[in-house]
Amino acid sequence: MNSLFTRVPAYLSILAAAAVSVHAGEPSADSPSRLWSDGLGPGVEYTFENRPEVPLAIYTLTVDTSREDIVMEPYLTDGTFDTRRPVHRVVERAYEPEARPFGAINADYGSVRNRPHGPFVGQGTTWLHPTTIERSSVCVDEHGNIFLGAPRFEAHLRGPEGTTPIELDVVNVQFRAEDRDLPPANTLFTWPLGPEAPEPPEGFLSFPVELDGEELLPNAPASGTVTASPGTEALPLDKKRIAIKLEEPLPEWIDEGATITVDIAVPELPGKVVGMVGGGPLILKDGEILGPERARVEGEFMERFYPQRHPRTAIGLKEDGKTVIAMVVDGRRDHSRGVTLDELAELMKEKGAVTAMNLDGGGSSTMVVQGEIVNIVAGSRPRALATSILFRRLGPLEPQISTE
Repeated sequence: MNSLFTRVPAYLSILAAAAVSVHAGEPSADSPSRLWSDGLGPGVEYTFENRPEVPLAIYTLTVDTSREDIVMEPYLTDGTFDTRRPVHRVVERAYEPEARPFGAINADYGSVRNRPHGPFVGQGTTWLHPTTIERSSVCVDEHGNIFLGAPRFEAHLRGPEGTTPIELDVVNVQFRAEDRDLPPANTLFTWPLGPEAPEPPEGFLSFPVELDGEELLPNAPASGTVTASPGTEALPLDKKRIAIKLEEPLPEWIDEGATITVDIAVPELPGKVVGMVGGGPLILKDGEILGPERARVEGEFMERFYPQRHPRTAIGLKEDGKTVIAMVVDGRRDHSRGVTLDELAELMKEKGAVTAMNLDGGGSSTMVVQGEIVNIVAGSRPRALATSILFRRLGPLEPQISTE
């Protein structure tokens, strides 16, 4: 691995150690704040700010994603639902010479089944979308446009001209039998679920579709052919074979040999959506702090933790819609008490964000710069997580010129 990526930058000694796996201590009251950009290249700025009077330790990456050589990528650990890793280990495994991660933060909340709570899109397909709750997300399209907020995720199955489209409720979500208060769910199953889609419950039928290509992304309708009549058996999945479960009765046009189109849409973005990861709640919109009312919409646990001070992670956009601000604030430590979500929103405004959303916090809050954890994680070791957001530099490595 190239030395540009693996070297430990000099500012780490000034910070007096940032994570339990990298550092030996914590910033003290006289730890100086620093601006550091060496090795990160044009369009990127990293800052550490120490506020001993509060006390707070604030770590910020400001990234100009309008540059053609910089991309932001929502990332699923090892490209599978079944694996978790600490963010710095994810960065190591995601390293490519032509697409080097120079920064990363943790992303969505995780579940006991290793699946993110919110939606996920990546690797050319739609992995997960639970539409039963309004949940903020980070969304990126093929042109580098970014949306922060709760996308109006819309999915339909379209048949021949003149037929009525059928709404698809969720992607790869399997409701349990005891979830009787939830409405019936027309479900799209894609290959990330596993080798096969489950047998449909009573009142539903499933059928397989062979896609014309391997991509199944929002804002890029995908056509395919129904390869078997609807039934009740489990169906195999791969990158070209999907399965669709619909509540009975099914229209007559859904049968073996029929040509259909799966149309997933995120109207907030103009181009094909290539990445999406959840989080929440949205804490800042059009420069205004949204407060606990927004957290209440996105989930009871978010409202409950809103006024409490914890380690926090946030992502935001400046007014140009292209400059991304990623922030981690230490908490539960003598050097940094943590922040409420209102205080987090205020900090993001100070850095120039007009829109911002909270991500998973507490022991999950992690920022990695040049391969090293720079904050002090709130736990005995960096937490293993399912999702993260990577910032990559594209193109060949620049030669390293010695100044000695």
